[in-house]
Amino acid sequence: MLHRLSALSVWVCPSASVACDPDGAGNGAGAIDECATCVKKSDGFVAPDEGTCAARAMLDVANTASVEVLDDDVGLDSRAARNIVEARESDGAFDSLVALDTVAYVGISAFENLHAFAESTDALAACDSAAVGEFVIVSDLDDTVIPHASPEYSAPPYPGLPALYTILELRGGGGPGDVNYVTARRPERVLDIPAYLEQYGVPPGPIETGISGVPWIAEREKIIDIAAVMARHEGQVVIMFGDDTAADPEAYIASIEAHPDRTAFGLIHEVEATSPASRFDGLHAYENYVEAAAILFAHGVIDDGELETVRQAAADAGLPTTPADVEAWAAEHAP
Repeated sequence: MLHRLSALSVWVCPSASVACDPDGAGNGAGAIDECATCVKKSDGFVAPDEGTCAARAMLDVANTASVEVLDDDVGLDSRAARNIVEARESDGAFDSLVALDTVAYVGISAFENLHAFAESTDALAACDSAAVGEFVIVSDLDDTVIPHASPEYSAPPYPGLPALYTILELRGGGGPGDVNYVTARRPERVLDIPAYLEQYGVPPGPIETGISGVPWIAEREKIIDIAAVMARHEGQVVIMFGDDTAADPEAYIASIEAHPDRTAFGLIHEVEATSPASRFDGLHAYENYVEAAAILFAHGVIDDGELETVRQAAADAGLPTTPADVEAWAAEHAP
């Protein structure tokens, strides 16, 4: 069962799970066995998203700590501690929070204690530190980077985008070469794009082209192209930028589901006012690139100085926003 790495994650319980019981009923364990990964944001407690530093740090504790440490130091119910160790010895290390959640007597309380213990032992901080390395950027072009204009290319990229892409490409002291473009345009229609990107300071990168702009064909093409980008950048985590004018949301959701361990974020530029919210399940929708930067800041991908750099660049390009705007967006998209 897959979790999408997003503040809008869809929390789903495996039907065969013993412990995944949102009401804590039917297993005789009460609150200590409530399904931790089933609880929605509005209910108060939210388990960390799969693949995040918090999730990985919690799994590290569950996969390495002894029964005694889990019982005495982490503070789990003794039955939960024994069952965790027995499950990992029998079936191997837990590879997801959903898998951990299926262990009998592991519930919301256990998840909270595992998270607190990971913080107290610096496991979470170490994970956060390692996570600021280089990302792979996958970006659509039309309506994501290049606004519609007549004549074509007469409008600069969306305000703040060049700064944000550059920051992400150079994360962790990395060098150029991590930005990739996927488009439904045919090869002959991308010949002028490298010069356009260079003119406005947008990081260059390979352009994966398509054969058709028809949405259901473009969706399949982009899924294949994104997989090819991942293969070229083995071991790096992907952040995807797209828009809602064509097939990007559907292609990005499919890519996240197919590669949950490789995709960190799918961000969708809202251009169409009529797009239903269901198109963005598991993704982050944004109206401008300062909001996109605020989303990444809220999830610890960029820091406050980098966020301010994007805000100032967007203002210089004609999109004024205030620190209060940024604070509101960060709060809205916080995990």
